[in-house]
Amino acid sequence: MISLVERRLDGGHPLNEEIKTISWVETSQMCGRPHVTTVWMRSEPPTIARKSNFFGSHHILDTNSHQTTNNFSPYVHVMEMARPFTFGSLAKWIFAPEHSEPKVYDTEAEVATSLTLGRPTWSQSDIVEEGMPFAKYERRYLMNNFEVEETIIADPDTRLIIRRIERQYEIRTRRLVDEKIKNRFTYNQPVPKGTFEMPKWKLKQRINMDAMTSKHMPAITDEGKKAGVETVIRSYNEAWRTCSWPDFAAVWKFQALTRLPSEADWRREFDKNTGDWTKWESSTQTIEMTSFIVLPTSYNSFQMLQTKKPVIHVRATLSATRSDRHWDGFADYYLQESRTDYRIIHAVFPVEEIEVVLKS
Repeated sequence: MISLVERRLDGGHPLNEEIKTISWVETSQMCGRPHVTTVWMRSEPPTIARKSNFFGSHHILDTNSHQTTNNFSPYVHVMEMARPFTFGSLAKWIFAPEHSEPKVYDTEAEVATSLTLGRPTWSQSDIVEEGMPFAKYERRYLMNNFEVEETIIADPDTRLIIRRIERQYEIRTRRLVDEKIKNRFTYNQPVPKGTFEMPKWKLKQRINMDAMTSKHMPAITDEGKKAGVETVIRSYNEAWRTCSWPDFAAVWKFQALTRLPSEADWRREFDKNTGDWTKWESSTQTIEMTSFIVLPTSYNSFQMLQTKKPVIHVRATLSATRSDRHWDGFADYYLQESRTDYRIIHAVFPVEEIEVVLKS
């Protein structure tokens, strides 16, 4: 294992030369096993390449497209980049934060009471590892129903990142659900052959995401159906606001799919609802058909649960108010249609995050 000091000295920040290439290694857990990804970035033309041990996936992102393949696919899938990037815009992956504050929390209790919604300013402190000084940056916050803890170790003079760690926890239990470690940063090193190229023998297949979405997730245009769906969701929200389990259960079809939470699971979640809401309302953004239910596993990852028959997916904004505190965010509802009505089969909204932000 290469030590922190060796990485700092041997990896070498080219203090007197322009940064042309950067690489690092990311480790995380995926499907219960270690997931290792080597990342390379170059300045001309601006390109990112990611190669991992998970099915040999290989991604290349440039200013025009996102190309991807793996060991089991005979194709290279090509998608247009929605937001082209420049090498300069990727500085956040290379340098520690430019703006930070002195670290002011000394105990775990103080940190817990400081949790905020969204990414706060970093706190910065000086540390010594293996006899050498480094700058340490930390922040903790709530994001999409998870508590996120980020740490950066950087060179104190150049702010070049040496190690970056992100951990995500369940808010109530503090159970670790996701961990990503970025380390072994190197600069202006030779790039392995094939890093920024897809296998030439594979056929390129262009993917139009808008067309694919329209085909597999068609919008519902029937006004009667839309009105029926929104009536069910209003009843759901009102039952949550008033803490009425009978009314809540009346709009559900519990555990319509095996991997979804059971009625007992939802009852336990419902009983944690502390009430006292002056407002709990959602506003529909989209109503569409889908064959997948998205199950978040962290704030930036998820699993897809396929349904036997298409279900209705509603994406909505959600607003909650308790006393003088207010929260705004998003919620997703999944419904099944029967011959006579609609029933909710799953809902995704950050209830734990809301309770923390609006705690009495």
